[in-house]
Amino acid sequence: MMRDKFNLTQKETADMAKMSYSTYRQKENGSTEFTISEMYRIARIFNKPIDEIFLDPNSTDGSENV
Repeated sequence: MMRDKFNLTQKETADMAKMSYSTYRQKENGSTEFTISEMYRIARIFNKPIDEIFLDPNSTDGSENV
């Protein structure tokens, strides 16, 4: 998980991405999907391309890797 590599909590990541904690938690847990604008904001936080954050290279179904 990308935020773990940066030692960030869900709350800290949500704040940096300008999202509520509960919304971020639901999205990270897979209950709802990230919007493209949320993906861009998160990619900027980690200074990584979107696909590196959100696509699991070991998955064949395109699952997320936040």
